[in-house]
Amino acid sequence: MTVALPQAFALDPSNRREFVSVQRVTTSLKRQEKLGEKIGFGALTMRCSRSTVDLMKRGPASIEEQAARLPHRDRARLALRLIESLEPGQEEDVDALWLDETERRVREYDRRGATARDAEEALSEIERQLK
Repeated sequence: MTVALPQAFALDPSNRREFVSVQRVTTSLKRQEKLGEKIGFGALTMRCSRSTVDLMKRGPASIEEQAARLPHRDRARLALRLIESLEPGQEEDVDALWLDETERRVREYDRRGATARDAEEALSEIERQLK
């Protein structure tokens, strides 16, 4: 599939990030075409917009820095949206990993007769050590 980009979306050949970005979009569009999905110009505009490329150029560190300056409520909303944007099924993977870890700790406790500590007590001690 040949993708004609808007004139405003001029690529700088020396900037590999822009090229890779467009390459990924093109690959994604080809995949959608193979699946028989209809591809409208709106989807292309959304995926190839200059602001998207500018955001990609900034990198995660810059985005994190800007996000950290947001008000508390906006940061919480952003964090929730990012978590929700993870691939479906990852929550189950995390839950399964925590279940495995919990079972491992219980087996270790039973096997070694380790002593347990109150969580609040342990957290208070950690906070004291970090100060």
